[in-house]
Amino acid sequence: MWALSSGCGTSWLSLFLAAQILISCFFVAHSQDPKTVNISLTPYPKTPTVRASVTIYPENTTRDVTSCLWLRSKNDEDLWIILNMFKPIEKVLRGAAYNGRQFFRNNCGLLITRLEMEDMAVYKFIRNTTSETETGSIFLWIQQEVVTTTPGPKVPQRRVITVGTMAGIIVGCLIGSILVVGVITYHTMKQSERTSWGSGEDRSPHSTSNLGSAEGRSPHSASKPGSQQRLSIHNLGPVPAPQ
Repeated sequence: MWALSSGCGTSWLSLFLAAQILISCFFVAHSQDPKTVNISLTPYPKTPTVRASVTIYPENTTRDVTSCLWLRSKNDEDLWIILNMFKPIEKVLRGAAYNGRQFFRNNCGLLITRLEMEDMAVYKFIRNTTSETETGSIFLWIQQEVVTTTPGPKVPQRRVITVGTMAGIIVGCLIGSILVVGVITYHTMKQSERTSWGSGEDRSPHSTSNLGSAEGRSPHSASKPGSQQRLSIHNLGPVPAPQ
């Protein structure tokens, strides 16, 4: 009694109790209705993807509709999502499976926006008419979002030379320079040795070119034993004049 006299809490509690009573009456009437017809449910698109939207349409009816109810099965339990009452007073009631992404569409279709993988389940539909009750169920299959990317032009990446790489390059250049200098020095020394050995072999040990030259011989040098001195006009001296 205290809760019923607490202002805003009273209206909210009264609305909640009225919704529970209406839903209970709805299920009781449905269970006692001998005329139950199975109808088909069609999702559009047939295979929705995550983050997209889907609308589940029930089969059309020509009878006067009094109410429509959508439920979702989870762990063998039917949780009602949203109920649309047309008569005697039109109103929309939301249940425990409602999360703000479900809406009614034409012909009592159920729109689900911003799909998630958790929305993949069995959905049931109950539609009461003035003469019979129509029911249907469908498993809603949801695919993962497919991301397609168009390859763009390849952008050349800038190569950054680190300190270690730079040090390795410098050390490699120094080692290479030392090797080149060593090879050149080695070949130069070998060439010098070959030149010195070649000049010594060409000289004859009995060569007397310097000793036998006329320019280097002294006019008073003694002749070798057994050798005869060649006479010449220059050796006889001046010739006396005839008297």
